[in-house]
Amino acid sequence: MRRVWFWSVFLLFICILLLTYQWTIREAQSSLPSEKKEVVVHVEIIEKNNKLVITNIFEELEEVSYELKLPENFSELTCSVRDNKEACSIEDNQLTGTYDGPVMISYHVPIEQKDIFLLSDWQAAIFMKKEKIPLSTTVSLTAPVDSEYKWVMSRTKDNTPVQKELITFFEWKIPSLIQSPTLFRVPIDYQYVYEYEQIKWLAKTPLDKNQVINRLPKGYNASAFILIDKALPVNISEHYISLPNVSDYSLEAALLESFIKQKMRVSEDEQWILNVIASTLYNQQVNTEREQKLTASLANALDRKKVDWELLLYEMTFLEEKSLAKIIDDSLTEIFEQEVAFFSLNHNNENIVPFYLLDTRTVFWNESKVEKKWYPIILKQQLYFPIAGIVLIGDMELYVLEDKTEFIIRNGTNTYRLYLNENTYIYNEEQYGFMDDWLINNNDEIYLHKDGIKQIFKIDVQEDNRSIRLDQ
Repeated sequence: MRRVWFWSVFLLFICILLLTYQWTIREAQSSLPSEKKEVVVHVEIIEKNNKLVITNIFEELEEVSYELKLPENFSELTCSVRDNKEACSIEDNQLTGTYDGPVMISYHVPIEQKDIFLLSDWQAAIFMKKEKIPLSTTVSLTAPVDSEYKWVMSRTKDNTPVQKELITFFEWKIPSLIQSPTLFRVPIDYQYVYEYEQIKWLAKTPLDKNQVINRLPKGYNASAFILIDKALPVNISEHYISLPNVSDYSLEAALLESFIKQKMRVSEDEQWILNVIASTLYNQQVNTEREQKLTASLANALDRKKVDWELLLYEMTFLEEKSLAKIIDDSLTEIFEQEVAFFSLNHNNENIVPFYLLDTRTVFWNESKVEKKWYPIILKQQLYFPIAGIVLIGDMELYVLEDKTEFIIRNGTNTYRLYLNENTYIYNEEQYGFMDDWLINNNDEIYLHKDGIKQIFKIDVQEDNRSIRLDQ
């Protein structure tokens, strides 16, 4: 009897374990993110009376409700299922209905009357729980046969337009579309269209395709739409680039600037950052003397690291919560393996802060580790220390005179007078000389070259990869 009871309890225990295991597995599987099923959509566009009539035909929508994003300036919105307008509705950017067939969402978008017209958000996008549903899209566009314009699309292959009696028919196929390519209307005399990977460029006269391909930065894998026309002004935006030719203006600079603008919004007061980058990497002419000086400072520091920096800029993660200056500084920090704040310090700053590195190595004073809130800097490949930091760890006294160009330092019975912009100092009323660039003002902080530290204060400076040792 006892044996029967034992085996009964044992089997019950095993059953409980198995049920618990199955429940755990099921819960884990249910918690995994479901793979978003691709939706097939046909987009029919008709150019008519200075507007586009756009109809999105979604096949096999399975959910009852979707979040919907439409172009900004749409009008005359309608929704129907098998021509039944009662079967679906759109309210507050929410699509709901019972779908026993293809769902048709139609609206009008005005055409601006200018030579280069573009639409970047022409397609209706659907979301589930704020995640965009991938769309496999075919697009057909009909335009008047006698139009002075033609339609082309970025990031996808253009098929040859078909002319019929009264219309010209354009067609594109866009697999697994997450972000709509930009739709362009351009003058019909841009008859030469070239494509290479995700880059498309148009011209009115024939070009050597290799003129563009050979100028692409190494590892370039971004998209670009380029108009080459001597009659157009230089334009570099997130949507397209226009250049008078591909020889006088740096195509590489234009591609990098357009790439960055695709990744994040660049304000007018941040444009100088892109100008300095273009000038540093590609010798592109800058607009102001200030940009010229900043370029000289950065280019001198980068030297042979320019190619590495160019490649890294195309790999950087551009986050909206970070400023452009901080993102570019982060890329330089990665290149130099020392903290860089060059663009951040010069943004909205009337003064010019030269390029320098914050030296984050551990500092020791007479064998004791210094707990500090300051850093030495590396400027023009030379090591400088903030005077205030040296005074603090050396238990000295610092007095700054009113004009902020003369500094008195007392260390016990010894007195030192240092002068900004002069190559002399006074030690206990005796005058001595030192090098012109030993004492500098950098971003309103006074720094002294390491050789000045040695000569004036008799402090020995020893360095290795991880630490700086100061001994007196």
